[in-house]
Amino acid sequence: MPISKNTKECTEYSQINTPKYVTNLSEDAQGVTPNTINFSTDNNLSDSLLSWKDELMSLCKGHILCDVKLLTKTKSFPSHSLILSIRYYVLRDKIASVVRKKLNNCVHPSLPEIDFQDLDENTVHQMLVFLYTDCIDGLEWERAKKLYFAADKYEILALKEKCSFFLLQNLQSINCCEILLLAEKHQDKDMKKGVQLYIAQHHEEIIDDDHWRKLEKTNPVLSLETFHIMVSVLTIP
Repeated sequence: MPISKNTKECTEYSQINTPKYVTNLSEDAQGVTPNTINFSTDNNLSDSLLSWKDELMSLCKGHILCDVKLLTKTKSFPSHSLILSIRYYVLRDKIASVVRKKLNNCVHPSLPEIDFQDLDENTVHQMLVFLYTDCIDGLEWERAKKLYFAADKYEILALKEKCSFFLLQNLQSINCCEILLLAEKHQDKDMKKGVQLYIAQHHEEIIDDDHWRKLEKTNPVLSLETFHIMVSVLTIP
């Protein structure tokens, strides 16, 4: 029995497979003076590998052979399901679910659309750059928080670690309580411990700050836990 054109085109979407990652972080954080941070899996990456990353990103920028679209409220991003799915099982499942629905209702052979309405377009763009190239350029405070949220939700662990590292490296008395709450919300024990140690080491300028007083009122359990850590650190001989 001959295969119809629509059926043939739709079966192309059923081939879902899947990349790797790291990061270059820098730029000004809002309200803070950040450190410049550079990440690399290997400082001696060969020219061929760098060229490969450039070529891979050019496929995305040029919308070449893209087989899915990532949708935000303001913009769509044609992408490659293979790149998004390697190692990232939450993204893989999300894409596979959309593709299955499209195969079951194959009428128009348009690209499957993956909903990312909970993220703004800049965050999705930065996330895509990371997924394709292992790099993030020009990371700053507010963007790092948004990327941290996205990386945690979609279990892009390497990206989450880079954002966490950036936030910890740029802690100040005016923002440490905010990041402590962020770590608590996402159940990030490592980042939470890092913030609590920072607060213990800078307690003199923090405990009299309005941000700390607000934390004591809104989250007394967390503030008390942090205070106990502060005391234990200060009493260590």
